[in-house]
Amino acid sequence: MRWYRLTESDDGHPDDPAYFFKKISSTSYPASAKLTVELVLKKEVAAKSKK
Repeated sequence: MRWYRLTESDDGHPDDPAYFFKKISSTSYPASAKLTVELVLKKEVAAKSKK
């Protein structure tokens, strides 16, 4: 699971796009037949709300 934030580009790189996605965190989950996208998102939301 990777979380990204849409960020404005700085003036130091005029040839770059005006906005880009900057990675803010990454979490690995073991592969499992019982682990669904919904369960992973539920775990991520719970972890984000604790911070």
